[in-house]
Amino acid sequence: MPYAVCRTAPHRSQDESRLSMHVKDSMREHSIGEVAGAWYRLVGELREAKPGLAAGVLGVMTRYVPWIDIGLVANDKWVMGMGLGE
Repeated sequence: MPYAVCRTAPHRSQDESRLSMHVKDSMREHSIGEVAGAWYRLVGELREAKPGLAAGVLGVMTRYVPWIDIGLVANDKWVMGMGLGE
């Protein structure tokens, strides 16, 4: 599944940037842990039977990785659960 881990953000107006930051702060405070858990479950369930969908989930993740706590997706659970560890 060849996806980059992070991407650069597009240029935004000052108002768009302010709104984007508000949404991100709210997600960090209220829901991003649950979202990351859903990504983990989806990739784990789909990676063998529907690898294209699993790759799509990973693609969506690339939009979040630059601004979330990296520990939500770069940890032993992900490494071992995705068969990347020993």
